[in-house]
Amino acid sequence: MGKLSLKAGNHSSSVIPSFPNTKYKKTLFIIVFLAILAFSFVTFYQLMQKEVILVVNGKEKEVSTFKGTVKELLDQQQIKIGAHDQLSVPLQSPLKDGQKVIVNTAKLVIVQVDGKQIDHWTTAKTIDQVINQLGIQLGSLDKVYPSLNTIVQSEMDIKISRITKKIVTEEENIKYGLVKKADLSLEKNQEKVLVKGQDGKIAKVYEITYEDGKEVKRELLKQDIVKEKKDQIIAYGTASATVSRGGYILRPIKVLKNIKMTHYGSGVYTYTGTTATVGRTIAVDPKIIPLGWWVWIDGVGLRKAEDIGSAIKGNKIDLYVGNDQKASQLGVKTGVTVYVLGPEKPTK
Repeated sequence: MGKLSLKAGNHSSSVIPSFPNTKYKKTLFIIVFLAILAFSFVTFYQLMQKEVILVVNGKEKEVSTFKGTVKELLDQQQIKIGAHDQLSVPLQSPLKDGQKVIVNTAKLVIVQVDGKQIDHWTTAKTIDQVINQLGIQLGSLDKVYPSLNTIVQSEMDIKISRITKKIVTEEENIKYGLVKKADLSLEKNQEKVLVKGQDGKIAKVYEITYEDGKEVKRELLKQDIVKEKKDQIIAYGTASATVSRGGYILRPIKVLKNIKMTHYGSGVYTYTGTTATVGRTIAVDPKIIPLGWWVWIDGVGLRKAEDIGSAIKGNKIDLYVGNDQKASQLGVKTGVTVYVLGPEKPTK
């Protein structure tokens, strides 16, 4: 191959590089500058923006922020921290990307216990936790209103009632009774104490429940007689005032007036098994005059109720006279007064 040679005066030319003009250079510079600025801004934005988790009273949410401190974040979210509120990190501490900030707002509760009132600010969730915070010891029988697992509300009233139980023995009187017995030896409206009454005693064992020192329940567990009672026995008179008849001083138990009196003469033996005897035997209604009792019949004298009859009912008596002829002659008498005396024959 031949050699290329350049000679002076030769019209052959070599290639010379071309450069942009001034306007083009300015445009390029601006573009590069803006690109660098945009990249720097994006980088700065990414470095300054923080993603944090904010938990307020148990409710969690994600927050994007450029704030530098925890206080600035809370101000941004319009959350005010009170003197009794609880914050998981110091208020002025720097805010970090990915950080969790926990805020628990305190609530005022009013606790009534042992005769005192305690106003207590708390961030506890349940009443049980409030009681633990206050160091209150609960007995096994104590009651809490509302119940321990109740969620705490603002200005909630909490009452703790102290419950105690005691076994108590108490003695009580058993009032004696009153027993009355008829006494033929006493006149009506007269009384006589035969046995003086005495109260007994009974021991009762109770389980007593107290709420804050006041008795609220009493349960009887058992009872035992310590001393038996003795009833008082009183005799009362059934006899009428004394009357004098045929030389007798009579004390009638009762007086029957307007009695109808008939006569009979048949029969040898009476209903009571005695021999019918003139001057002694009469037939009666046992519901009015008991059999075996003596009576005084005005106009007749002493007689004994020894017999009955199918026709002798109510205020009616039948006087034994020994034979039917005499009975027929005597007939029927009315308006007769009979004094009922009792089982003992009176003496002069």
